[in-house]
Amino acid sequence: PGALPLLHYEGPALAALDRTPLPTELPVRAGAFVFPESGRDESRVVVLVATDGGALAGDADPAKGTARTDFTILARLKDKTGEVVRKGSQPYRLAAPAAKLRGDVLFFRQPTVPPGTYTLEYVIHDAMTSRASAGTIPVVVPGPVKDQPQVSSLVIVRRTERVPAGERDVTNPLYYGDLLLYPNLGEPVSKRETPALSFAFSVIPGTAPARATLTLSQGERLVGEVPLTLGTPGADGRIQHVSQLPLASLPAGDYTLSVTVTAPGFSETRRVRFHIVE
Repeated sequence: PGALPLLHYEGPALAALDRTPLPTELPVRAGAFVFPESGRDESRVVVLVATDGGALAGDADPAKGTARTDFTILARLKDKTGEVVRKGSQPYRLAAPAAKLRGDVLFFRQPTVPPGTYTLEYVIHDAMTSRASAGTIPVVVPGPVKDQPQVSSLVIVRRTERVPAGERDVTNPLYYGDLLLYPNLGEPVSKRETPALSFAFSVIPGTAPARATLTLSQGERLVGEVPLTLGTPGADGRIQHVSQLPLASLPAGDYTLSVTVTAPGFSETRRVRFHIVE
């Protein structure tokens, strides 16, 4: 908080982020997911910004089959007064065979912040073409209530990766055992490629047992509702829940997935929207 250092490569990205309207010249997707920390007032905010490396590859050498990139991804959290409280960035100066520069480039940070209302601002700036894209996401970090459960964001899982024990980041709440969960950042969900939609959330229990209910809706129409069985807390005091939703019977379209966690005198709902394609 306060005066944050400005790194030399961040200048053009910050200038693009201050443009009105925000630029939309490059492919970019982003997400912010809140995970309460057991025994602390602060929560961890998982920030992800993704782009297509192939769309930013330039200076191709057909004879050698190589290309290079020179772009920056930057994200910052502002509080409700507009003060920047967290900032992170990464330059991507890559040179490789052109085929290897295709695919997702994923920027990841996980700062901890106190309860409050924030705005995530994110931007990608390509130094080779001076093109940029930027956006904002509202982020609400709830404060803990004594003896009541704390509920994380609801995450739709795009894919998973099995990570050896020695390479795992124990602070990353996207780990489920030895699996690292990669969230969906708004990408359409193909029924042909994804017969079952995986989703995840976590609960830090209070003094009374908590219950959870899953609801699926399409617009104002309730598609279905089922109870979820919450497990027992792990060593970090957090109950991690991962389930799957079969998609075979669902027609293409927009849906809202909701999880409601209840306990005596307590009820909180987390929602996420997704789009199904055939």
